[in-house]
Amino acid sequence: MISVSSSNKSFRVLARYLSEGRTGEEENRVAWVASRNLPTDDPELAARIMRATAGQNVRVKEPVYHLALSFDPSDAVDRAAMERVADRVLETLGLQEHQVLIVAHADREHAHMHLMVNRVHPETGKVWSRWQDYPAIQRVLREEEEALGLRRVPGRFSERSASGGEVAKGLADDLQTYERLVDVGRERYNGELEVAAAQARLSERGVPSTHSRSPFALSIAILNARSPYSLQRPAENRPKRYGTCGTRRSDSARCSRRKGVLQRAPPPRRDER
Repeated sequence: MISVSSSNKSFRVLARYLSEGRTGEEENRVAWVASRNLPTDDPELAARIMRATAGQNVRVKEPVYHLALSFDPSDAVDRAAMERVADRVLETLGLQEHQVLIVAHADREHAHMHLMVNRVHPETGKVWSRWQDYPAIQRVLREEEEALGLRRVPGRFSERSASGGEVAKGLADDLQTYERLVDVGRERYNGELEVAAAQARLSERGVPSTHSRSPFALSIAILNARSPYSLQRPAENRPKRYGTCGTRRSDSARCSRRKGVLQRAPPPRRDER
């Protein structure tokens, strides 16, 4: 058996990839789904629950632990054997009390499964550290290969067989695809937020909604997003100017804007009165 692991930010992106694949049109991709410490086996709902649980700890930046376990093509393993290996790995890593979604795929010649693990403990809120996880996983895989009578696949630091190299390449491709999906999902999410904010600003400035989808109008709104004084903002909607004394600008208390700060203007000279 071969393992590949990584840490990421989005439960939703990983759950969608595990259930729908790269294109979302792959048929017969999922063989079976199981969960640990979760009330559901639905990937989308499980991702929401895990995201809410990870919200207990605001300091963790990458709450997702993604572990892929792959068997040799010559191994005839069933669901019970695969779940046994998954539970042994989770127990060895100290993740038996964490939320886990197990998704087995049938889209390759070799049996393999993905574990989406929440690094944040559901009760204590503590974050599990993946330090030295690879040696522990390799030790469990070697023990399970011997116990289940499976073909021994050397680990990362030893010479691999031809079939083992193919399996490892398949897992690496899966991991790279997922990481690309994470980046695309993050950019799309940030872009949607930016466009929504720009459209809201255009609406406040009196731009009709029919023009709010214009790339030029959106670009102007985005560029002026941080400016409270924009040429597109109606005069009646502009914020009132105040002097340093806190009084409203008037004839008796004249203020001038200097270097972006409203300051009280000096009194007029005698010849100007």
